[in-house]
Amino acid sequence: MCVPTYAARRAGAPMIATLLLVLVAAAHFVAGALVHTRVVRAIDLSSQGSRVVRERVTLTLHYPRNESRTDEPAMGNYMFTVPAERAPRLIGLSATVDGKDVVDSPRAVDPSNKLVVALRLPTGIKPGETAEIAVDTVFLGDVTPRPREIKQTDTQKMWFESDLGIDSRYPVENVQVTVKLPTYSRPESFSQTLQPAIYSGNTVKYGPYATNPVGEPLIVHYDAPRTGLVCNSWHRAIWVRSFGKSIEVEENVHVTHNGARLSPHFNRQQYMHQSQYGQVGNLIPELALTLPASASEVYFRDEIGNVSTSNLHATRRATMLQLRPRFPLAGGWTYNWVHGYAARGADFLKELGNARYALTVPLVQGLPGVVVEDLHMDIVLPEGATDITVVDAASGEPITDWTTKTTKYYFDTTGRPTVVLRNTMLLDTNAAVRVTYTLTWVHKLQKPAAAIAFLAVVGAIVSIFASLDLRIGARRGNAASRVVDLCLERERIYARLARAHLSFTTTQERAVFEQAVDRAVTAFDSTLKAMQRAAADVQAAADAVPGAPRETTQAELAHRIVKLADARASAVLEGMRVVLKASAPGADAKAVGAARTKVGELKRVEEQLHDEIRIAVLRMQKA
Repeated sequence: MCVPTYAARRAGAPMIATLLLVLVAAAHFVAGALVHTRVVRAIDLSSQGSRVVRERVTLTLHYPRNESRTDEPAMGNYMFTVPAERAPRLIGLSATVDGKDVVDSPRAVDPSNKLVVALRLPTGIKPGETAEIAVDTVFLGDVTPRPREIKQTDTQKMWFESDLGIDSRYPVENVQVTVKLPTYSRPESFSQTLQPAIYSGNTVKYGPYATNPVGEPLIVHYDAPRTGLVCNSWHRAIWVRSFGKSIEVEENVHVTHNGARLSPHFNRQQYMHQSQYGQVGNLIPELALTLPASASEVYFRDEIGNVSTSNLHATRRATMLQLRPRFPLAGGWTYNWVHGYAARGADFLKELGNARYALTVPLVQGLPGVVVEDLHMDIVLPEGATDITVVDAASGEPITDWTTKTTKYYFDTTGRPTVVLRNTMLLDTNAAVRVTYTLTWVHKLQKPAAAIAFLAVVGAIVSIFASLDLRIGARRGNAASRVVDLCLERERIYARLARAHLSFTTTQERAVFEQAVDRAVTAFDSTLKAMQRAAADVQAAADAVPGAPRETTQAELAHRIVKLADARASAVLEGMRVVLKASAPGADAKAVGAARTKVGELKRVEEQLHDEIRIAVLRMQKA
């Protein structure tokens, strides 16, 4: 069956009503010139998705030669008529003449509400010649559930009603009709008023008839357990990466089961029992989506969250995603979900040269046989893409009814140009669009440059803030605390020096003790300078608030602690030097005794200074 192009799939396509009416009027005078020597209608009711009827009408036309005229013109158009009762349900039409596609087919509604389609014959039909026209049509809603409500255990049945003949303004000499039913389906009944009417396998055959049986009813009542799913809306978002290595697709889908309604209610226990034997009536337990063969990182979620009851099967040609919703779909029920995946860019994107790229994507890729009532497609191109054109991938015809918008994402500066396409009443066909655009290397590096610049700015800001002391009153309000902390640090230095002295009295390792004394001298000097700076900050805080008793007291105590700490360290270090001198080789008993006396005096001074420092620190903490 021929697949309509994007332009032909637009609702109604471009209707050149005035021109067509002229053609209809002209054809009315020459209608008798063309004769249908054979008409074959092939009606396909086997759709397992939506309530879709596909029909192919194969017309063998003959243009009899008029011996009395030698200047008869060739017939350049054929008027195909869709009956008034079926015209509103037509969602697709395409045609071929002797195997060649008919591209331009203007349409109009005649006074009797019939849809007339002018099929332009590429080379025309000359007198005495024969041509074969194949017209493929798709109707939505030509079949209806009967009964309209069924129980959970019942099998859904569909009712198809049409005319056995063909509505045509040209004479018909032979008509044959075949109706294909779903596999393993038996007709409950079918019209047999006009013979021959034979049922064989899953096909009902009528004719051939020597005349056009217009007005004769064609009715088939048959089993169709899985028919009735329709997609109310399908929103596709296709993201193209800057370097074209991959594309990412996210699709938001809303479906409805418009088959026979479930009555009176759904029984989960009964459904589990039916599932064990494969008897689920008209319930739809799962949905099969066709994804590209290179699809990866596939996800599926609905309004509640991720749905784990799904399976992914990868083959060489395609990837099948089997979705099992949280509940089976019964007649009248709806379900919406979001699924997405990443695919290899080389499968869709082609480099044309001179910084030009062509992206070819299908309009609908997902549920086979399901009609999409409203399609919204966003093709998000890389940032910096320019000179955008959109054409039909099959015919190359320009598409004009598209719009653009700007989509902004992380690290975008100017935003990504987005092609927006809208369409209605689409079937899962091979119809596709091709978007071409220009993207230079400068624009390819636009996002990486923005990301690097952002990270550099963040790093600079972090470095600046890391070098700042942002604590409230860090230099003044906490200066007194720093004095106290430094006093505690000096206490740890005294403790290390005392342990070194005790070890020296036991081991008499003079060199080790001398190193410990030198380290203590260095530590005392550095902490004393830090205490002096902290005391100066305390004094500055007191000077900033003249007459404040608390700040003044803290400043006096800070200076006193510095002086006492310096004096204490001097006394301790002097005592350590006396010890080293008395322990030197060759020291006499008199010198050792004098050293012990001196060390005892310095010890008493150090203890007195330590007590005074402790009292001053306590007063500072309370102030």
